[in-house]
Amino acid sequence: MTGRTQRLIVDCTTRLFGAYGVSLRPVMGTAAPAPRIDPLDPLLTGAVIELLPARVGGRVMGAGRLVFLSTFELIASSRPAQVHGAPLTPASGVDWLYVRDWTRELTNQLAGSVTNQLAGGGAFYAPRQPVALTGAAAAHEMNGAKGEEVRLVSPRNHEVRVQLRLPPGAEVDTTVPPPRLSDVGMAGSVISLDGDDDA
Repeated sequence: MTGRTQRLIVDCTTRLFGAYGVSLRPVMGTAAPAPRIDPLDPLLTGAVIELLPARVGGRVMGAGRLVFLSTFELIASSRPAQVHGAPLTPASGVDWLYVRDWTRELTNQLAGSVTNQLAGGGAFYAPRQPVALTGAAAAHEMNGAKGEEVRLVSPRNHEVRVQLRLPPGAEVDTTVPPPRLSDVGMAGSVISLDGDDDA
């Protein structure tokens, strides 16, 4: 399952960020450079989303889980063109709120793309609302997760890490064409999660 799952993650992630003008390439193999993400970096931003429930071939499977991690600068650079304005700065609390919301929305769109692809192969998941994480909490969530992980980098060498955990028996069918990004996804609306308790 490893190779197929990683190809699924790479395809969905590169397509999503490409739609927002950010080019990403996967970093794989033993020749990969050391990760640029510092687990102590206070500018880390990420999100985790549970994939519930799973049904494969009429059988109810265990839960899935997707973890996303990147940096303030890369997420800020992926803002939809129609909302580009003054550059965002991590010194601004308002800008951090925007980046956290946009991280959740990107994770939500990524999970939707992944689950659409899995559904085409016969495995059905219902993504829950993503929970935003920042700084050491985001790094801890990624490092503690147990799933198939992919690292991608931008031309400016900013890293994105995505990890997907699927239950045993939930195979990825890569013969299914990847889903097209919806008009809603392209619009770049930011979801509101009032009342969430962020770690």
